[in-house]
Amino acid sequence: MDRLVTIVRLVSSAQQFKSVDRASVGVLAYVTANGRPNALAVTPYVVDGRLVVTSTLALIDKAASIRVDPRVTLTAGGLTITGTATVQVDPTPAFFDQHIRHQELVKYPPTRSLLAVPFHRKILRWYVGRVVIWIEPDSMEEQQMSDRVTITVLDEHDRLQTWCVPAPGDVMADRLALLDHVTDGAAVALVHEEDPDMRDLRQLAIRGVVTGGTLHVSKRRGTLAPTRTGTFGELKRLRVLACQARANRDRLAGWPLIDPPNGKAS
Repeated sequence: MDRLVTIVRLVSSAQQFKSVDRASVGVLAYVTANGRPNALAVTPYVVDGRLVVTSTLALIDKAASIRVDPRVTLTAGGLTITGTATVQVDPTPAFFDQHIRHQELVKYPPTRSLLAVPFHRKILRWYVGRVVIWIEPDSMEEQQMSDRVTITVLDEHDRLQTWCVPAPGDVMADRLALLDHVTDGAAVALVHEEDPDMRDLRQLAIRGVVTGGTLHVSKRRGTLAPTRTGTFGELKRLRVLACQARANRDRLAGWPLIDPPNGKAS
């Protein structure tokens, strides 16, 4: 009977993961070094039947936090997955080429221009090298609303939980009314927006404390204002990211490596 239950759960998970696989954007929530919840818009992937979020070698802060505290939630494709995560690194293009390249071309169209650059595996090594966050689910919950607005709470029992909530009438208000069943605790609301070609990615994180279904706001990070720049602006951003990747080399040096052929850590 136990084996049958396990098989049923695996089949159910595989079916549910299809909705995540189709999603271009999701929300990853985790706990920062200061013990507070944080949330970011990410591109979710399914690799060999496992949930994956990656980051370039330039943007590794979320992975660094997850290495210390593996609690995560991933909200995408009408699901919120709660579980734990492990972090591995491939500084080469191998994992990206084998598992991510095709999916990213579909989910994040700006990739096409980057991967069209001659010798991009050398010139854009920071982009095709990847930090890989593997997510192992403990529970999955269907969401009735879009993940455009989420609230993540770290409650008094140290449970990290995420809900999709209605868009607030005024994101700049000092108090935001949420769903009644959102638990009390330190919290972050994330509002994310993307244009159709995924070149203007906007997100606003609203931090505070939830009490009685209301988020009492303490600070904000980000903006929902249009942020598209021209070609010069994009080139400048790529240069900044390349510098960040170089600066991260020492931080990444002790992280576990992926062995691309079988996905196991070295």
